[in-house]
Amino acid sequence: MKLYKILSVISIFSIFILSACSNDGERYNFYGKTDNWIVKYKTKISEEREWADYSVEYIGEENRPEKFVYNLKSSWFEFGSEESFERNGKVYAGNSECTGPPSNEESCEVNIEKDEKMKATLEWDGKSEVIEMYRK
Repeated sequence: MKLYKILSVISIFSIFILSACSNDGERYNFYGKTDNWIVKYKTKISEEREWADYSVEYIGEENRPEKFVYNLKSSWFEFGSEESFERNGKVYAGNSECTGPPSNEESCEVNIEKDEKMKATLEWDGKSEVIEMYRK
């Protein structure tokens, strides 16, 4: 009986600790697709940090481009680059990070609306597309 009470207390304590740890930021996923590209952006945002993983995948019927330029834009950031796919690959993946207090005086936290969109602009082989990315 005593062991049962001890296990109950430990279980409740563990639940409180896990609840506190899981409240360290909001997760957001954005997705967009055209006949030629799929773009994904997954981020976790808190005051102290924003960490994002993103991928750009070529799905067109023609041979994949040697190089492409991408630009990701939202209400809270904009970045882009010229990239190449790895040998025989059709997916480019990257990540970005913002560090806020105490490393940086400005917070990384942003307010993302439920209907928030992002825009991905891609250019390759003299062609270009703009992809609307929606929360998923």
